[in-house]
Amino acid sequence: MAETRTSQPQQSTPANGKANPFGLPFSMPSFDPSAFTMSGVAELWRKAAAEQQTRLASLFEEYAKAEEKGVAEVRRAIDEMARLSHATVDYAREQGANFRQAVIELSKKAAGAVPADQSKA
Repeated sequence: MAETRTSQPQQSTPANGKANPFGLPFSMPSFDPSAFTMSGVAELWRKAAAEQQTRLASLFEEYAKAEEKGVAEVRRAIDEMARLSHATVDYAREQGANFRQAVIELSKKAAGAVPADQSKA
């Protein structure tokens, strides 16, 4: 017994004889997987892969530009930190010299503040 297939789906009528009010007013085309040949799928795959490679290359070009800007900014920050570190060391050295000078002056004043020997009087 040969089975006949139609490209149009058959709408079934329920047992009560009334048409389905939610049925489609048009017929749906049937899906034929044999329409997608291997060569067609391969070509579609090659095209999609080529487009993806182009997008990926563009993405990495943009990433490289952003990365270069970031590296330049980090280098500027490092240079600024080095400059500030040098200034801090110079300031600390200057304050140390001021402290030593102040101690010497205070020791001289302290030595001069002692009253003269009053035992000879």
